[in-house]
Amino acid sequence: MSIRLTVEQEKIVGAPLEQKIFLRGAYGTGKTTCGVRRMRHLIESGVPAHSIVVVTPQRRLALPYLAEQRNPRRKAGADVSIVTLSSLAHQALKLFWPLIAEPLKLEAPFRPPLFLSLELVQYLMFKVVDPVIESRDFFNSVKISRPRLFSQLADNLNKSSLVGFPHEQIAARLRAALPGDEERLHIFEDAQTCANLFRDYCAAHNLLDFSRLIEVFNTHLWLHEITQNYFTRRYQHLIADHLEEDSPVTHDLLRAWLPHCQSALLIYDEEAGYRRFLGADEKSAEELSKACDTQFTLTKPRVMKPDVQALQSELRAVMDDAPLPADESRSAHAAVALELTPVSHSRFHTQMLDWMCDNIARLVQEQEVKPSQIVILAPLLG
Repeated sequence: MSIRLTVEQEKIVGAPLEQKIFLRGAYGTGKTTCGVRRMRHLIESGVPAHSIVVVTPQRRLALPYLAEQRNPRRKAGADVSIVTLSSLAHQALKLFWPLIAEPLKLEAPFRPPLFLSLELVQYLMFKVVDPVIESRDFFNSVKISRPRLFSQLADNLNKSSLVGFPHEQIAARLRAALPGDEERLHIFEDAQTCANLFRDYCAAHNLLDFSRLIEVFNTHLWLHEITQNYFTRRYQHLIADHLEEDSPVTHDLLRAWLPHCQSALLIYDEEAGYRRFLGADEKSAEELSKACDTQFTLTKPRVMKPDVQALQSELRAVMDDAPLPADESRSAHAAVALELTPVSHSRFHTQMLDWMCDNIARLVQEQEVKPSQIVILAPLLG
């Protein structure tokens, strides 16, 4: 079923093909709908589909664009490129790997690299890092399983590449962010040594995990004139959605790309940025507005019921200690909901989970509330 656009949305979708637009707004105001319709409008206006690229932080967030791509009513022809930073880097390295043989000092520049999955990263860490941990008594005060430890080490490497600092600075960054006692500082140094060992092994054997893939693309391949010309000349029309959930490296890439684009639509959610712990940077994303010709703001929610919208406003007012808008009245439901959680049960994540389970059991068993009437809101499913 086709969604009827508002007047404001129609202005965005039908904007001139030479315009670069920065679109912002809260969740549910129809920003992604504008992005999908803009993609359709470009194709219907005669823009070759192969010259359009859609960039999202994760493949899952591109589902509306993929659905439009599969729309049987879509004009026949080539497909729009729908990518993430990772898939773009993967494509570039497969095409232009020999170009960076000299700066990377590759012994076999024409031998393609092997891309590592998370499972292979864990396997190699058991092979390369685990013997060193055992022999040098690393992480002796850390009581977590090896797979979880290796996952955290890989995450440290991923963060360094997404934020854009050398992996040799991991320990220094951790010390600056989490100052503590001598034992904690030793743990940071252990993590740094393990990260260096793993990265050196990958470099020696022509292996690319996610972190090295992004680092090599960002610091070597994207800076090469041939690579930049290939992407900027091929993709003249850019749509980037969920900017606030993407990394600073992606934002820098888009900033360099925009001057070469004929048109662009950058979409920013004002009340998101939930993937900050995964390397997202909403402030860096908002800076991209300065590179656009026109800015639009969508304010009217199109999917949120009035009751939910009122609760959202109340929660924001209670948590920020700010007054409600003049046209909204306080029902105190949000304050009651927040006060319901005792301070003694909200310090640690496990305490929160125990408290939540106990309250669900109490509602079902003592107050005979139907399970279908209970909802659990969580930032991530996992």
